[in-house]
Amino acid sequence: MTELIPYVNSELKKGLSIVKVEKNLGFGKDTLRRKIIREGYTYDKKIHRFIIDNNNSQNITKDKPNNSNPSNNLTHHITHEDLNSKSERVLTNEDFQILFKMIDLYKDKTSNSNDKEILIDRKNEDITTRSFRSYKKVFDLFSAYCTDNKLNQKDAIADALISFMSR
Repeated sequence: MTELIPYVNSELKKGLSIVKVEKNLGFGKDTLRRKIIREGYTYDKKIHRFIIDNNNSQNITKDKPNNSNPSNNLTHHITHEDLNSKSERVLTNEDFQILFKMIDLYKDKTSNSNDKEILIDRKNEDITTRSFRSYKKVFDLFSAYCTDNKLNQKDAIADALISFMSR
């Protein structure tokens, strides 16, 4: 049923009434309308379209070009309809390639951060003493943070070192 909604909206955009669209599709009066409403859509009389029945949601329709004329400059026409506004933007293949690169970089970043995770069983681990030098102001802030959050400084330093090595 959700596949029909873009078609119905395009027919309504051409100026047809809902009754005529229902008749063209072979539905009885109000049958198509009831089915679309059951899918979570509502009819907006201002823009003469079916939209998702949620004040904050968006209805996005895509019109793809005819594939009989292939070219490098394929564009996708996206109409973003909202209850309060209507805007259009044309996306080119270059835009889609940039989006795909961003998705790939995000996937690589999230998968790499999970691969380097180091797990330590603190109950069975030996404790060693090391001295290190740090800036007084930084260590005072660290001590205050541990006190305020009721953290053990030894565990907080271990977590910080593991986090640093995971980068």
